[in-house]
Amino acid sequence: MANGEARSRTQKIFSALIPLVVLGIIWIAPPPAGLSLQAWKMFAIFAATILGILLQPLPSGAVMILGVVLTVFTGVLSEAKALSGLPTARSG
Repeated sequence: MANGEARSRTQKIFSALIPLVVLGIIWIAPPPAGLSLQAWKMFAIFAATILGILLQPLPSGAVMILGVVLTVFTGVLSEAKALSGLPTARSG
C-alpha cells in the first residue's frame, strides 16, 4: 500500500472515530439542569451527526440516515416521530 493510501485510510478512520467519541462523551455525561435525559441524548446524536457530515467518513446522506437509525434504535424517539419530517408518498 502506498504512503498516500495509508494516510487516506488513517484519516477516514479518525474521521469516523471522532463523531463516535463525541457521541459517547455527551451520551454518558449528565444532562444540564432543566434538560431532560431524552433531550440530552438527542443532542448527543445531533452533535455526532453534524460532526460526521463535516468530517465525511461516509457521504453526508449516509451519515444522516445513521443518525435517524440511531435515534430510533436507542429509543430516543419513536420511529413515527423520527420520520415525521420526511415527505410521505401519496397514492391516488
